[in-house]
Amino acid sequence: MKKVLFCVLNWGLGHATRSLPMIQYLQKRGHSLHIASDGLSLQFLKNECPDATFKPLKGYEVNYADTRLLLGMIKQGPKILKAVHKENQEIREYIEQHEIDLIISDCRFGCYDPRIPSYLIGHTLQLPLSDPITNFAANRTLRRWINRFDQCWIPDLQPPQNLSGYLSDARLNVKKKYIGWLTNLIPLADEKKYHLIAVLSGPEPLRTSFEQEIITQLGAIDGQFLVIGGKPDAKPSIPIPSNVTYVPIATREELSGYVSKTEVILGRSGYSSLMDWLLLGKKMIVVPTPNQPEQVFLAQRLEDRNWAVSQSQAKLDIQTGLNMINSLNVPQMQKSNFTLFEEIVQKII
Repeated sequence: MKKVLFCVLNWGLGHATRSLPMIQYLQKRGHSLHIASDGLSLQFLKNECPDATFKPLKGYEVNYADTRLLLGMIKQGPKILKAVHKENQEIREYIEQHEIDLIISDCRFGCYDPRIPSYLIGHTLQLPLSDPITNFAANRTLRRWINRFDQCWIPDLQPPQNLSGYLSDARLNVKKKYIGWLTNLIPLADEKKYHLIAVLSGPEPLRTSFEQEIITQLGAIDGQFLVIGGKPDAKPSIPIPSNVTYVPIATREELSGYVSKTEVILGRSGYSSLMDWLLLGKKMIVVPTPNQPEQVFLAQRLEDRNWAVSQSQAKLDIQTGLNMINSLNVPQMQKSNFTLFEEIVQKII
């Protein structure tokens, strides 16, 4: 049995949900899990993995709501660099205190130690930034951080069937391994109840304005719909129409049950969410969070492959999206795609 320190980024719940299958796999194999994270991700993992040992680890606190993305990245750059350095110091101390054998880090770039094996989970190995100066500086820093680990594990299928495309197509000094898509949602043979389920996420105030537009439009469409607020304290920001059911948040088990009752998902084009919906064979209307270039890129990539309908938040039209759903060619994934990571993890353990 080994002691594994699993570090998870808290930018939305996506990193926590995609790390969960690997964490649970290691626990089932009898290894001791120490989980480091913060905020909603830490609380989520505490609920899902009560037998693990938990370490609060302050996050990078990046503000994605800034509409001036370029200026925002320049302003926040020094803060991120400082946070990465600080978390590395904290992690090294924790490793000594608890005699950790290896580290697996989901996009926490300071969570490594040259004295023990350190593995990074990440699909964004380069950013799709339009400004050439910012693109050069940001991606050079990103590659330097990644190269500090022993290996980089990409939660994706091998090209050309991969979802990440350009994002993971970066040259590194460390070995890259494609470990398959990660989800622990379970496809259930349930009778369809909802014409569409909307899953909300992302920073405020964009999340609330997105929610209001969705609820308003669904109220004017025939059918039964479900809206999942995406956070424990979520409350409807406007009155709920009679044909819409609203729940603040769902556990992974509950989410499996909900999505099995629909064929269509409406939500952000966050990478972890896309893995969930694609592995379950769902048709999607994806709406990237404004000013997040990665989500814009992924939404366009899905549309180009005819895997999803892509719309901007400013021009959201759910009825039009539903009219286009039947023309999609969503890939049907093999059950083995849920467990590709197990062989790679077992080799390093």
